[in-house]
Amino acid sequence: ALASHLRREASAAPLEAKEPDGGDDSQQQQKPPLATLTPLLAAVIRRGIGAATRAGAARFVSTLAARAPREALASPDVAAPLLSALWSGAKAERGVGVRKAYVAAAAALVAVSSPKAAAGYVDGIVRAMDSGGGGDGGGDGGSNPRTRELAGMASLALLRSTGNGGAEAFASFASARVLPLAAVARRDPDEAAAAPWQALWEDAAPGGAAAARLFGADVLKSVVAGLSAGQYSSKVAAAEAAVDLAKSATGDVALLGELAPALADALAAQVPGRWFEGKERLVAALGAVVAAASPLSNGGGGRGGNDASEPPPPLPQFIASAASALATAAKRPKASFAGAALSALAAAAPALPRGCGAAGQGFAAAAEGLTLAVAPKEKENGTTGAAAAAEQDPDARRPPPADAAASALEATS
Repeated sequence: ALASHLRREASAAPLEAKEPDGGDDSQQQQKPPLATLTPLLAAVIRRGIGAATRAGAARFVSTLAARAPREALASPDVAAPLLSALWSGAKAERGVGVRKAYVAAAAALVAVSSPKAAAGYVDGIVRAMDSGGGGDGGGDGGSNPRTRELAGMASLALLRSTGNGGAEAFASFASARVLPLAAVARRDPDEAAAAPWQALWEDAAPGGAAAARLFGADVLKSVVAGLSAGQYSSKVAAAEAAVDLAKSATGDVALLGELAPALADALAAQVPGRWFEGKERLVAALGAVVAAASPLSNGGGGRGGNDASEPPPPLPQFIASAASALATAAKRPKASFAGAALSALAAAAPALPRGCGAAGQGFAAAAEGLTLAVAPKEKENGTTGAAAAAEQDPDARRPPPADAAASALEATS
């Protein structure tokens, strides 16, 4: 009903005349009907009573994008106000169906609006995902999973709005900004927030090392920003994305050499400091990134070390720093955190230069201590597993051999 009403207004709205300063009636400037209708439509989108009314307004915008003259839609009096209203309305909207209608309408409008208006809409998506600067959610709401989900829905709708050239619009100006965000956001610990970003990545991103070559530098910036944010979800998503990026670059040693040191250093910087729930995932990610960087430290990277008569090459500095941070973390009193650090050290073993026997033994000893690191210290319903082994073997009560891993690191320096 609303769509029919608005169509009648669009076709019957009188032209408004604006008299110039000179007062010459013959020089009247006429305002297009669509520009006259835009403020009313924007008001309904933002403050319409009832979900059906607001959804109808969004569908009417989609109809306009498909049928109205493109030059009329590209007017700054039409596209920009409508896109702003759709985006702010979608953020305030609680109904999933209306939110989908809003982002679908915005995507259809972006495809036929001016580049400036389209870029402004993409800016809103980027700001919504900004978790840095000024604390959690320094942008429009990076700390809010519903806002992160909405940003993913808007990006995916823009990509899939092929009827009016939405995919072309996405490829021309949005992909370079949105896909690096998707690389991190698809690893969001909130499944609902991650789902649209994962779909976007699968539909738009190239596979394998091609994504790392095209977007590696931008994804790296997003990873560093996410790790430095105060929000737990941002840190976890950035850590998982760091592993993805390092693994995707393993087939290109030069590219891996550009990305892995920065990724490992950014993760290693997060290992010290206070513990928070889920920090073990950052430690595990550091071990995985170092493992992926193994071609830079052994024969796979052209570093030699196969001849027993040759001393093993020194570890790259970023691997040495990462392993040192993990060995220190393995001494922390928090059992789960120490166990995660030991497990990460064991995972990082492939990054050791070949022929480095002492280091290999040290990492193996650290891995053997993992069971004791996570063993329960108090018996509640009987003693099982590693705790039972500790009762039978007095030596098993010793702290996890993190010192052995640290000594192994020194032996490779």
